[in-house]
Amino acid sequence: MKSKFDNKELSKRIEKTISDVKAYKDPKELNEIKKIIKKSVPFSLRGYFSAYLILKSGLAASSIEYTNLFVNVGKKHRVYVKTLINFFSKTVNLEKSHFGKIKIFENFSFIEVPKDDAEDIICTVNGKTLNNRTITVNYAKTKSKIEEIKQYN
Repeated sequence: MKSKFDNKELSKRIEKTISDVKAYKDPKELNEIKKIIKKSVPFSLRGYFSAYLILKSGLAASSIEYTNLFVNVGKKHRVYVKTLINFFSKTVNLEKSHFGKIKIFENFSFIEVPKDDAEDIICTVNGKTLNNRTITVNYAKTKSKIEEIKQYN
């Protein structure tokens, strides 16, 4: 199972941050913040707290490139974000965290998937059944492509 993050790259960024911490110009300032964290964040949550700060800072910015897929089911077919993510993750054996944005419309949906896995996902999911409906998945057309098609029709 692939990780959502590039572990080597993230480790390098963490090492660089540790180096920056050691060289920080005002250790008293860091120590003051450390005391507040120690007082405010339960010991069992400090690792998660650190991970959350890393995510929010952009330090762990994912190097995964996504592509958008069109799916022929939507709200009308009793499909919601949770339904679609569970279906895709079970069908293609990818962790839920590997999927990007999901937009559910009345008759269809869009789901962002890792670009490297897109072709396998399309092949695997096409023809499967979700809520008594046969699924069709294709690469989503960009707005510019749709406008181009409209011009010629």
